[in-house]
Amino acid sequence: VAGKAGMLHHLGCVAFRKQRRDATPAAAVLVGALLLSLLYLIPFVGVFSWAVFSMWGLGAAFLALLAKFRKETQLPVAPAVPPASAPSPAPAGGVPGTPPTTSAPADDGSTRMAVSLAAGSDTLAGPPEFAPGITPSPSAPSPSASASQAEGAPVRDRADNLPPSHPMTLPSPAQTELLALPRVGLKERILATALDWFLIEVVLHTLNLGGARATFIAGIAYFAGFWIWRQTTLGGILLRLNVVRLDGRPLDAPTALVRSLGAAFGTLALGLGYFWSAWDADRQGWHDKISGTVVVRTPATRPLV
Repeated sequence: VAGKAGMLHHLGCVAFRKQRRDATPAAAVLVGALLLSLLYLIPFVGVFSWAVFSMWGLGAAFLALLAKFRKETQLPVAPAVPPASAPSPAPAGGVPGTPPTTSAPADDGSTRMAVSLAAGSDTLAGPPEFAPGITPSPSAPSPSASASQAEGAPVRDRADNLPPSHPMTLPSPAQTELLALPRVGLKERILATALDWFLIEVVLHTLNLGGARATFIAGIAYFAGFWIWRQTTLGGILLRLNVVRLDGRPLDAPTALVRSLGAAFGTLALGLGYFWSAWDADRQGWHDKISGTVVVRTPATRPLV
């Protein structure tokens, strides 16, 4: 229902065209529902429109839910740690809140030091703790203690506050080269899949196995197994196609299984999962978006063995 509401909103926005920004969501949904109701009144076209828009709405809601789930499960980014600030120089008249102390007559060096402290200069004639007439606060850390604290303790505190690090697998040079290859559109995908399903049906007929359940299990096992083994299928080898993960890592078993199940879902949705790669900017179908993969064309045929 939520996906179909999104489809009605999209239809309404298309109908408004130039006034799309001025249209309210309720008006867009109402116009989209009116257009879809007119399609339902046409014989044969109405049944086809109902089936297509129902499947499209289901697919749109599923993709929106998956995008939301991915956004919520992303690792939090560690905040930038500000540099350790240097202790501010004490004023010339002493630290406020401390009893005044009498100082001995200052020589030329102490006078220059007091003037530099009063002016906030970074260059001092000597260490501030040895300047006559300046009583450091008991709570104020000394420069040596501040330096050791800046080098040690805050680093340990920041390391404790950071989230636990996860091992990162760098992509191999071969995977990086595959990602740079041109991506494949709809025509080659459909032809390769048709060749694969022809082979699956021949094997099932030879083994005298039939039925929707056996076909579904055989298809999932065939595609997932070949993607794990060779990152392609027999039809993909003939058409020089290769499945590559976007993060550059090898295609493992969970990714291949999720991709094969996503392909089955896209096929049941009147093939919309495959047709999605025709107008998608990244040339990805539903199963590619779910598993984070793309299909590329290799420059030469890769042998099976």
